[in-house]
Amino acid sequence: MKKKFILIVGSEGLLGKELVKKLKSKYDIIKIDVKRKVKSKLYFNCDLRDEKKFISILKNLKRKKFDIKIALNLMYPKKQSNFLQENNLKFEKYINDHLISYYNFNKNLYNFFSHSKKRKVVINFSSIYGTKIPNFKIYKGTNIKMPIEYSIVKSSLIMMSNYFAKWSNFRKKNIIFFTISPAGILSNQSLRFRRNYEKIYKAKMITLNTFSKKIIKILENLKDLNGRNIILRGGAKV
Repeated sequence: MKKKFILIVGSEGLLGKELVKKLKSKYDIIKIDVKRKVKSKLYFNCDLRDEKKFISILKNLKRKKFDIKIALNLMYPKKQSNFLQENNLKFEKYINDHLISYYNFNKNLYNFFSHSKKRKVVINFSSIYGTKIPNFKIYKGTNIKMPIEYSIVKSSLIMMSNYFAKWSNFRKKNIIFFTISPAGILSNQSLRFRRNYEKIYKAKMITLNTFSKKIIKILENLKDLNGRNIILRGGAKV
């Protein structure tokens, strides 16, 4: 049986790699990331700030008649800062870089999908901290920080995705946009941080396996999700 094509931006990150591993039996996965050397015929190196390159990749996929059903944006903004001492220019660059990348992703996929009569799906990954301010006590005794820029760009992504969802509906396009906002995901955090998290949020961090199972379940039932923000709490009382 012919597999469906799915596009994953941020395919080489922690969450991207996990989803690629779990989805490859059901989908032909087109991968985009900033890493230059990845052994895959369906991998494209691209920084989403480079709109021309992203458009060129989409045109290439169209020429090859890759019928993409779903596009996921797992791009992760990495940064640690003390927001009370942040340099204004660095703050501005961080916000601009991420919002431009998000905008290029959503705008160009809208244009790419808008001529198709088949249903297309665009999923943006935000964060619980795009909807809630973190309890800063979870960082006590650790070197982990939650920069204010992170919450700003993740909350903006939710609004941007919802805007495209309503516009798509207004224009009677068969494209749905929605966001997924997970709570803390277990990776290589310190034991102190994990204990703080469990004590304060009354739940363990979400494992990669649990995360991927939740995403697969969502992908299997995409009805009535346009404009939604799905929060994966993992039981956490955030």
